[in-house]
Amino acid sequence: MWICERPGRWFSWAEFCTSSRVSTAVLASALERRPDHQAALVALCAGVLDPLRDALGPVVITSGYRTEALNAAIGGSKTSEHMTGRAVDLKLATGHDVDRIADAAQRLPYRQCITYAPERGGHVHISYSAAAGPPKRQSLHAPASGGYKARAT
Repeated sequence: MWICERPGRWFSWAEFCTSSRVSTAVLASALERRPDHQAALVALCAGVLDPLRDALGPVVITSGYRTEALNAAIGGSKTSEHMTGRAVDLKLATGHDVDRIADAAQRLPYRQCITYAPERGGHVHISYSAAAGPPKRQSLHAPASGGYKARAT
């Protein structure tokens, strides 16, 4: 059962349940059984994603909610916030620019914002949790050479 019709003004539940590895129905079924994860996605939309969409125009979620099995299959972090509905990877629908997204996010209460070099997907990872207390606001860049480094804000 869904806790609300849509998680945000600009986003549908299906957008968070899209993967090239697992069917949308499987992810939606897993998410539908977790109202706590749904609530985290609603908060992510209200705190970060809807304001980003307002500022930048349409965005595409390239990786949203993940089950533990999906996260392991794609080599995600064992502590990935994608598994609790607190993180997404995204791109702009047109005129994609990771720095444009990250710069717009600087006005928002994110926990972590990581820009990825094109060789590593060319997307932006952003997480948010109202329940985790004050925003951590960690800003990183994932260069083509691997690893992570602090991103100048």
